[in-house]
Amino acid sequence: MQRNKTFFFLDWQGTRLKTGVVRTSTVPTSEQRQGVFTVPVYDASSTRLTESGYARDPFPGGVIPTARFDAATLKVLGRYPLPNVLVGGSEAVANNYTRVGNDSVGQDQFDSRLDRHFGARQRLFGRYSYLRDHSRPTTPLPDGSGNITAGVIGDTLTRADALAAEHTFTLSPAAVNQLRFGYTRRGFERSALRLDQPVSTLTGIPNIPATVFSDVLPVYQVVGYQQLGPPSNSNAQFTTSVTQLESTEFQPIGLPWVPQSAWSAVSARYSGRSTGQPDV
Repeated sequence: MQRNKTFFFLDWQGTRLKTGVVRTSTVPTSEQRQGVFTVPVYDASSTRLTESGYARDPFPGGVIPTARFDAATLKVLGRYPLPNVLVGGSEAVANNYTRVGNDSVGQDQFDSRLDRHFGARQRLFGRYSYLRDHSRPTTPLPDGSGNITAGVIGDTLTRADALAAEHTFTLSPAAVNQLRFGYTRRGFERSALRLDQPVSTLTGIPNIPATVFSDVLPVYQVVGYQQLGPPSNSNAQFTTSVTQLESTEFQPIGLPWVPQSAWSAVSARYSGRSTGQPDV
C-alpha cells in the first residue's frame, strides 16, 4: 500500500454446515425377495392362445420359484437393504426403509482488489473473486443409490472464478479513454455412483456396450420402489466468457462450452403393469 496511490483489499468467508436429514424409501420386503406376493403373479411361460384370446396361469400360491430368478434380478435385489420400519411387528410394505444422515456443505469464497493511481490522469483497477462449494447430500440408500428430488441431488463440486480490470486515462478535461476487461467462469462436477467394477459384473447383464462410464451403476427405476443408481440427470457443465470495452465501442467476446454427459451407461425402467396381461 502506498499513501494516496495504491490501495489493496482482501476478504474471505467460509461455511461448514451439516444438516441432519431423514430419507424414507420403499424397498422390497423379505417375502418379496423370496418371490412371495400378496397379489396374483402370472407365469409368462404359460402364455397360450384360447378361444377368447391369450391367457396365462398364476404361480401357485402367488409364489415365484426362486429358481426362476435370473442373474440380473438377483443382482438388483442384492443392492436393496432390508426394511427397517415395522408396523404391528411386521415389515411395512410401503415407506419401509429410513436412513438418517447429514447433508454437508463446505464453501470458501474470497475477493481481492487492487487500485493504483499513476498521477492525476491515470488509474488502474483490478479484481479477482473465487468461489468453491462442495455439497454432499445423504443418499436414500447406503450404496449411494436413490433419487433426491429437492435441493442438491448428488455429490456436487462447484467452482467459480471472476476477473475484472480497468484502465482509465484522462486525455483532457473533455476526453477520457477507458479500457475494461472481464472474465468469468463457473462450472460444477457431480459424481455418479462409480464402483470400480465392469458394468456387466455389477448388473449381471451380459454384453452391455463399453463406454467411458463402464464402471457406473445403471439407473433402475422400478415403479413403487426407490430408484437404484444415481440421479439420472447427472451432468458436468463448464461456461466461460470474456468481455472487453475499449473507448466508446463495446466489443463482447464469448467462448461458451457446455458439455453434458449422462453418468449412467444403462437406464432400465420397470412399470407396474400386471404380468396377468398376456402382452407384458
